Amino acid sequence: LGVFFTLAGSAFPLFKARNLPPLQVLQARGLGDSGYLLRGVNIFLFILLVVVLPVAYLAMTPLLSEAGQETQYVFLQVVGIVLLSGGLLLVSPVIIRVGGGLLLSPMRRVWPLPVFLVEKALVRGPGRFAAAVCSLAIVLVALIALKHISYSLRAEVAQFSTRTMDDHVFFEGDPRRPEDIAAIQAIPGVRAVEFFEGEVDAGFLLRGLSVDALVSQGRLFDGNPESAYVYRRSRSLVVSKRWAELHWKQAGQEVSILTGSGTRRYRVLLVSDDAGFFPDEKVWAVAAPGWLRLDFCVEEASVARVAVELAPGTDPNAIRAQVGEIFDHSWFKVGGEIKSYLLRDVTRDFFLFDVLLSMILVLVGAGMVNTMTIAALGRAREIGVLRALGMDDRHLRRSFLLEGLVVAALATVLAFAMGLPLGTLIVDGLNRVTGLEAPVAVPWLYLALVPVLALVTGALAALLPGSRAVAIDPAQAVRYE
Repeated sequence: LGVFFTLAGSAFPLFKARNLPPLQVLQARGLGDSGYLLRGVNIFLFILLVVVLPVAYLAMTPLLSEAGQETQYVFLQVVGIVLLSGGLLLVSPVIIRVGGGLLLSPMRRVWPLPVFLVEKALVRGPGRFAAAVCSLAIVLVALIALKHISYSLRAEVAQFSTRTMDDHVFFEGDPRRPEDIAAIQAIPGVRAVEFFEGEVDAGFLLRGLSVDALVSQGRLFDGNPESAYVYRRSRSLVVSKRWAELHWKQAGQEVSILTGSGTRRYRVLLVSDDAGFFPDEKVWAVAAPGWLRLDFCVEEASVARVAVELAPGTDPNAIRAQVGEIFDHSWFKVGGEIKSYLLRDVTRDFFLFDVLLSMILVLVGAGMVNTMTIAALGRAREIGVLRALGMDDRHLRRSFLLEGLVVAALATVLAFAMGLPLGTLIVDGLNRVTGLEAPVAVPWLYLALVPVLALVTGALAALLPGSRAVAIDPAQAVRYE
């Protein structure tokens, strides 16, 4: 695909130029001012990059064929934003000319000659500016979108931890009977205890949790004896919200579970995240331990996992020592430590994308250097005449610096216009597809960093072309045709 699109993009300008009269080609007319060639090239690049390449990619991958309706809907929304924002500039680069002129207006009195040269370049080659703006903006958009994801995932971890892990400690050891370790509930500083009586694979994580754990300390069935009775006496499930999202189930609906003695039907009694976590699973269901013993032959001595909720201000290590006298555990974690690990895990996972985006930003800067250098060489005669008439090196460098800054400013505007809605859309789509409840967290730090990165890239990209232009010999340049 890379070779094909590269060859197609290189050959199309020659194909397009075949209709130009040879005399105009020899005189270098009809290539820029009329817009005949560049306009066709921009439209061709738009079709190639925005339509043909994504279709070719999707034809080779099972992304949409295996995805659900929610994924397809989110994908179409993302494509729509790209078409309306980035594609519009390639099809109609006159927008760049108008936007660049507005940005240059305040500078006319300060740097009149450099501003004049940049405005002239904008009129002559808006397509070149549009390509540079789009290439730089797409990296900045990717940065904004990815930081939306990472910030939202971190916020989701924080919310999840507040609900399930803060002020909790978790123990794991050899299986015991609940009555053998019931004394844990009487330890000072312990607010509530969940004894998980067995764990089975029912096509999902299914654990046994007694009704007492769901009633105590304002839990699910506190003040609701009817639900507690149903939970104890019938095949009923209390499921997490993410389980319900992924399995498309609501309270009152039935679930078929394959057991050793055949298929049994359990009814979803309640969807809640207020109890049943150990320590950070988000997709789980709990049932009365008696039904797990009946349907899955779970033994009486089956409590290998214990979740302890602590009263505010309780020392986890002190509780660990006291629990150790009752329950010989081999694994112990504090909820706050798990939260810190999960936050670091999100940051570590997205670090690779930061490295890749940094490398791509360098490539975009190199591309801007190339296009500005080629444009400077193409204007060698004009630059030579201006220098022969007395334009100093400082003004010439400023014109290239202004060109780089205009590209950076327009890329920043485009990045914000695309990145903010795109980041919100992706987080919303992530929640729909995966069943998460991640809030949309705006990465304000990186939003402030985006214009800085753009301006630095534009300024650095203008250094080499500006130096090359200054090095042009006026005497040779004015004789150049």
